[in-house]
Amino acid sequence: MESGINLFAGEEKLMCAKIEDFNKAVYQKMVQIYESNLKNNLDVTEINTYKIVVEKEAIKQQQIDDIEAFKNYCSEYLEYYWIEFSIKDKEYKISMYYKDFDFSTGNIHVLPGAIQIWKKVCCSKDSIHSSALRCKNNEIRPFIEKGWEPILRKPLFWKTENSIDIWGIINEGNIDYPNIYSNQFYERVRECLYQNIRFTYPGRGHGHYRNYSLYKWSQGENIVEVPYRFLEDERNGWFIIFGKNMLTKYQTKGEQINEFVNGGWIIKYKQAVQI
Repeated sequence: MESGINLFAGEEKLMCAKIEDFNKAVYQKMVQIYESNLKNNLDVTEINTYKIVVEKEAIKQQQIDDIEAFKNYCSEYLEYYWIEFSIKDKEYKISMYYKDFDFSTGNIHVLPGAIQIWKKVCCSKDSIHSSALRCKNNEIRPFIEKGWEPILRKPLFWKTENSIDIWGIINEGNIDYPNIYSNQFYERVRECLYQNIRFTYPGRGHGHYRNYSLYKWSQGENIVEVPYRFLEDERNGWFIIFGKNMLTKYQTKGEQINEFVNGGWIIKYKQAVQI
């Protein structure tokens, strides 16, 4: 064997390519939705496209003026993309991510790449504001965040060939559409994200294949270890960063990380991070 050869260089390059390919596919799907639903619609005004880039644990936003010209896809993290637009006096958002909240555990889930449609509403007691999250029912469901109310009640994991009727979703709400499960949707990227992860604690779990197959964790005494990181963006709320070398420990003190107080959930991911 020749000395000086990095045996993992090819594997690392392949991992980066899979992450970049996932981000590219998600962004191109957003472009497809834009072109088929929004581009030539005279009633649509104020098209704004955003992406979130994670760099040194800080969320940075970039507004993109030309949706069809964007070519800079990250190879280190799964990125988040969305479009905000107005129809007359109503504001909407198409996000290439889906968020929901598990009332029984107090955990926020963010599913990169899965589609959600939002409409702008006035902030209410059922919104995330400051660090408080309030839910009406003891279940897993999407939630209002930063004044945006979700329309879909389940994540839309798509195939490239699927066409998506945005106007049908906006006008009819939770409609039937071609769908797949998360284990199929994240199959290639999940493998490359987690193949080199080495958990500290023996008790391990993973999310349900239907929606949460991207999630893994390891449970120790008063500690939960996860291969991703929770980050809060002041304007757009909570995101979960899935990327290489993101193994993070959260202190639970024998209880849930987040806390239910006075009818609302207090989100404490930041305070719980063990440095």
